[in-house]
Amino acid sequence: MSATTQGASMSESPQTTEQPINQPQSNADDSRTDVDWATLWMEFGFDSPDGVGNEFASETQLVAAIQSTEQSVAGDAKSHIQNAVEKAILVERKTEGGITRGYTFVGGDR
Repeated sequence: MSATTQGASMSESPQTTEQPINQPQSNADDSRTDVDWATLWMEFGFDSPDGVGNEFASETQLVAAIQSTEQSVAGDAKSHIQNAVEKAILVERKTEGGITRGYTFVGGDR
């Protein structure tokens, strides 16, 4: 009897994991247009001081982070940075000569 039961289960059709065609895939993060700066800052360790005590990230570092984060962030990385500066989420750090050295995260909208 066990041989018959075994044979019957082997002849069943395999189950598939495909979604039905009429059901659209939904991922709310696919069209996300903002950055979770606190998460990004922690994800890439920008909140850790470097060898000389700086806790800021350069624009190049921020652009690379936005492009490689696990967040599904839509849009241009540089405009995300500029918007965060305008909202006082990021603060530009400049040299005495006025050259932007990087950005510091201050958290939250102000």
